[in-house]
Amino acid sequence: MKTLLYLKLQSFIVIFLLFINTVSFAELNDGLVLYYKFEQNTIDSSGNCLNGILSEEASYEKFKFNYSLHLVDQYLTVPYNTLINMDMISICLCIKIFEYPLVGSSKLVIRDDMKTDRIFQLDFYPDGTLSFLAHTISTDGVLIDNTYWDIDIKSTNKLVKNTWYNIIATFDTTFGGNVIVNGTNWGKDETFNGKLSKGSMAIEIGGLNVSYDDYNRNLIGLIDEVKIYNRPLSQSEIQKIFNEFNSSNSIEELTDMYDSLSKTYVILSEEHDQLSNVVKQKNEHIELLEAQIHSMFTQEQVNNKLIEFQTQCDTALEQKDLTISELLSTMYTQEQMERAKEEAKRGLYTTEDVDLMINKILEWDYNNDGTIGLIEAIQSLKISSGIKPIE
Repeated sequence: MKTLLYLKLQSFIVIFLLFINTVSFAELNDGLVLYYKFEQNTIDSSGNCLNGILSEEASYEKFKFNYSLHLVDQYLTVPYNTLINMDMISICLCIKIFEYPLVGSSKLVIRDDMKTDRIFQLDFYPDGTLSFLAHTISTDGVLIDNTYWDIDIKSTNKLVKNTWYNIIATFDTTFGGNVIVNGTNWGKDETFNGKLSKGSMAIEIGGLNVSYDDYNRNLIGLIDEVKIYNRPLSQSEIQKIFNEFNSSNSIEELTDMYDSLSKTYVILSEEHDQLSNVVKQKNEHIELLEAQIHSMFTQEQVNNKLIEFQTQCDTALEQKDLTISELLSTMYTQEQMERAKEEAKRGLYTTEDVDLMINKILEWDYNNDGTIGLIEAIQSLKISSGIKPIE
């Protein structure tokens, strides 16, 4: 049993280590503009050197994808670069919300100065609903509308606190905008076809520069695996990203599983040892009893006792047979009753008395076979005949 548990535990540890060394998101590099893994830094892993700048020092926690950025009052700024002026866009990120915003909305990824250069916003509201907004320009570069959003998506589904989500927002010049959460479409806007607006402001992740308005727009929670593409991701690419997100477990969860399995192994080992001690004590007790029996009687005495017991059984059986024979000898046949009637005629009883006696006795023959069996006799003798001899 211990060996089996040890092998299971060893297999789990091997799988755990292999998992930690192999978990990675889909390597989708075509059109990748920036990529933040947040491995205790804000370095851009896309190769474009668009490293982020935190507004304040933030912490990193080991959660779903090795490390995640923990934001409370901070946000990340991606400085302006011509690479972030795109005709189309796909925004990918993973989040775990700890608190909903009290008012307004918490910004996840935004490129918007809240004045004249308004390009896109991906955020969520106090009720947990998601929103993806985008401004577009016509093909000749003229701004279509700077007052209202051309792409305006607000989900009916809601984000739940303390739960990991994979969120992908896309905009392309043909099909408009889409918001996909955990592989499921949460909203789309196909009312306008055109290019994404351009501007000179930075991209902000996890919050908003507080000078833009009077509200705290920061995300309170964890954010990870932030990617921005200059093209719309295909459905198969979106599904691949979600599948890898869905199949991955956090290091914390795996550690808890490992600790739980280790504790279970210890408990089972202790129970196994206790059971082994009980079995050992039982065997020792049996051996002691056997020794005591052997010390009390010799083998010859045991054999004599067995013979004596067998003799007593045989005697009891013989006595039973004798008793049955005696009872059978008291039974009356029809011939015996006729003789009794004749004897009565000789003066022992009156004829009427004899007839009455015989009739009474014949009543014992319940099955009318001409004889009175033991059972019939025993049953009938319980009833008094009331016959008395002549004085």
